[in-house]
Amino acid sequence: MRKSGKKLPYYGNNSKPFNACLLHTAVKENKIGGSCSSDSCGANAECSAPIDGKCRCKEGFTGKDDDEACSGIPANMVGGQCTAGSCVGNNVECPASGSKFCKCKDGFTGASEAAGCNTVMADRIGGKCTSTSSCGANAVCSASADGVCKCQEGFSGKDGDATCTVKENKIGGSCSSDSCGANAECSAPTDGKCRCKEGFTGSDGDEACSLPGRDGNGEPGLPGLPGTEGPESPPGIAGVPGSDGGPAVKENKIGGSCSSDSCGANAECSAPTDGKCRCKEGFTGRDGDEACSLSGRDGNGEPGQRVHKVPQVLSQVVMEDQVCGVDANTVGGPCTAGTCHGNNVECLDNVECGNKFCKCKDGFTGTIGAAGCDTVIADRIGGKCTSTSSCGANAVCSASADGVCKCQEGFSGKDGDATCTVMANRIGGSCVTSSCGANAECSSSGVCTCVNGFTGQAGDIACSQSGGAAHSVATWFLASITSMIACML
Repeated sequence: MRKSGKKLPYYGNNSKPFNACLLHTAVKENKIGGSCSSDSCGANAECSAPIDGKCRCKEGFTGKDDDEACSGIPANMVGGQCTAGSCVGNNVECPASGSKFCKCKDGFTGASEAAGCNTVMADRIGGKCTSTSSCGANAVCSASADGVCKCQEGFSGKDGDATCTVKENKIGGSCSSDSCGANAECSAPTDGKCRCKEGFTGSDGDEACSLPGRDGNGEPGLPGLPGTEGPESPPGIAGVPGSDGGPAVKENKIGGSCSSDSCGANAECSAPTDGKCRCKEGFTGRDGDEACSLSGRDGNGEPGQRVHKVPQVLSQVVMEDQVCGVDANTVGGPCTAGTCHGNNVECLDNVECGNKFCKCKDGFTGTIGAAGCDTVIADRIGGKCTSTSSCGANAVCSASADGVCKCQEGFSGKDGDATCTVMANRIGGSCVTSSCGANAECSSSGVCTCVNGFTGQAGDIACSQSGGAAHSVATWFLASITSMIACML
C-alpha cells in the first residue's frame, strides 16, 4: 500500500479521535477522494489526473471523502465545524450562513478557538494605527508611539468596530422624548434623533445647539458658567453676574446694595469694595435674584432649563457649606434622568437629601466639570494594581510596571467590574443546549457541568476523566495520528 505524505485535514469539533482506517474504504466515483475523469467532480473540486486520478478540493476549499462537493473555509477560521453557540473563546463565532467553521468575529484576529480572537485588527476601533486618516469615520489615531484608533468626543464605538457613531442624546444621536441637550429636540417619530431647534446650530456629537457664533453654554438671558462670558440678556437683566443693565436692583438682592450679612442664601456683601450682594465662590445668580445657587438652578433653587456642569470649586463648596448629596464622586450639577452627559456618568438619587446629582458609575472616577468618568478605580477590572491579591475574584494583576487587573483565562468582566465571571459555554458558565465543551452538558439550570466520571474547573473549556489531564485539541490530534499509523502498518 502506498503511503501518502500529505497531512490529514482536521474535520469537526468531535471529542473522539478521527479513525484513519476509514480512509481505506472504497469511495464512489466522482465523489471527493473517488476516481474521476476530467471535469467530472463536484462543486469546488477538480480531477487530479494525471497524478492519481481522484477528485480533490481546490485551493481554499475543504471536504471529506465521499462528499458530493467541497466547501469554502473562512479566511479567519480558528476552529473546526460548528453549530450555533458551539464555538468557545473570546470573539469567536459560528457563522449564521455559509461555511460552518468557528471563526473570529469581524474586526478581530486570533490563532485558535481555545485561545480566542483577542487582537483588534489594525485601523479598527481599539486597533493599532499610524495616522488618523487610517482610522474609520469619527475616529482619531492617539498621539503615542503605538497609536490606537479611538472615537472622537461625542462619538462611541466598540473594539473591532470599523467606525464610531454619535452617542445617545448628543446632537445627531438617538433619543427619547425630552432627552436632548439645550436648544435641541428629539425628532421622534421621524428618525428619533436629537436635532437643533429652528434658529440654532450644532454639529453631530455636540452636547447642545447654540445661536450662530455662540457656544451654547447657556440659554439667552441666563448666566454662563463661572469665569466664562454668558450670552446676551434681555433689557434689565445682566448676562454676567455683576454687570449692569436695566433699572436699579433692589437693596439686598443679588447686585443690589447691602450691609454686612444682609444678602440672601449663598451670597455675601462685597463691602468695602462696591458694597453689593455678590454670589459666593462656586454659586451663580442674576441681578435681582433673591439668592445664589449651584449652576443649573435658578436663584430660587428651582431646576433651570439646562443642567450645567458643577464648577471646579465644588470640592471647596462641600468642605465649607456641606451641600447635601454632593460627595467625592460627584462630577455634575443637579440632574434628572437622562440629563447627565459624558462617559460612565449617571444621575443618582440621594434619598436622604431628596436631590440628584450627576455622578460617576460604580467602578469609575472623574474630575468635576470634566467630559466624563474615564478612569477605572484601582483594583477593579481594567484598573491599576500592584499585586494579584489586590484584584477581585478570578482576576490577576498583569506583569508590568503599571499593572492592570485582568480576568483569568476562561473568565470575563467589563472595565470597572469588581470581579470576573465564568465565560459562557465554559465549565460553570451559562449555556444553551449542546453548547458546552467535551464531556460536559448543559444542566437544567443553564450551566455547563461535567458528565459522570469527568471533572473540570470553573472556566475550563472541557472536562477530563477524573485524575487525568484536560482533554485538549492536542490530545485529540495525537490520538488521531496514532490511529492513522496503526492502520497503515
